This record gives sequence, C-alpha cells and structure tokens, in this order.
Amino acid sequence: MAFCNFNEQQKIVMMVTFWVVWYSRNKLVHERILPSVPDSLSFIQAFIRECGSPISLVAVEPTLPCSKWSAPALNIVKNNFDAAFDVQSLACLQAVIFAIELGFRNVVFEDDSLAVIKRVSASSSDYYVISPIVNDIREVVKGLESADFNFVHREGNNAAHALARSRSRR
Repeated sequence: MAFCNFNEQQKIVMMVTFWVVWYSRNKLVHERILPSVPDSLSFIQAFIRECGSPISLVAVEPTLPCSKWSAPALNIVKNNFDAAFDVQSLACLQAVIFAIELGFRNVVFEDDSLAVIKRVSASSSDYYVISPIVNDIREVVKGLESADFNFVHREGNNAAHALARSRSRR
C-alpha cells in the first residue's frame, strides 16, 4: 500500500515512527546507545496523544505518483534489487557483479533506496558510511558497456522486495 493511500491517522503514526527510528539510529551511531523498542513505542504513543488526536495535517498532493514496474528497452537488461537499508549498498554491488557474471553488457539497475541510488550515480565521493561499497560499485560497473542506476518507489520494486524479505526469513 502506498503512503498516498493511507488515511490521516495512519500517516501521522508512520511519520512519527520514522522520526523515532531516525532518532534511534542517530543515538546508536553517534552515542552508541540503542533505545529499547518498548521505550520507543511508548514515546510514539505519548507524542501522538500529546499533540491531540487526530492531528490536522495540511493537505498536500503527492509530488511523486505511485510507480509500477516497467519493462526495459530492447537489448537492455533490467536488474531490480532490494534489501534492508543497512545492506542496500551491498545488494547493489551484488546486483552489478551478478549482471557481469551472466554476461550482460547494458543494464538498468533499480532500487527503492534513494540514498544508495544518489550516491552510486554521483560523480563525487563523500564520507557516508556506505562510501567504500559505493566506490566498489563504481569500479565493478566499469565492466559493463552501459549501466544506469534508477530510483523506483517500493511499488515498482515489489518483486525484488518480496524476494529480499523471503530470503531474510530463512
């Protein structure tokens, strides 16, 4: 289900949850402290209650339409990949290696992690935690005649997402 299809209360809960997950991630990365799940859930519930329920949101039209998988052009191979964010860049590297091992020369890689796609597509390097893997991707992709890295919303990457989820359950 796409975010644009959620009701107002569901959107509020999701956005506050995303905020708490980001806060928890920053606490872990910068202070080596991981807030507990029960504490995080309590905070989310208290925050939403404190703000009043329902919280009125400013009506905003989605800036990007929900996407669906699309077929690549003739003589182009499309390789969709997906994984949890912390291994997303490794999944991208494996997708590139896999395409080369199969002998493909012109490949479109698609993923629903905008952070990974932006970093792989950028011409400059940064000091982001995935930078060493991104540099490896840039080197390995030189073995292809052409390679494009495109962001696709989760709805357009369902098959890869389902496969990644099924593999993580094993």
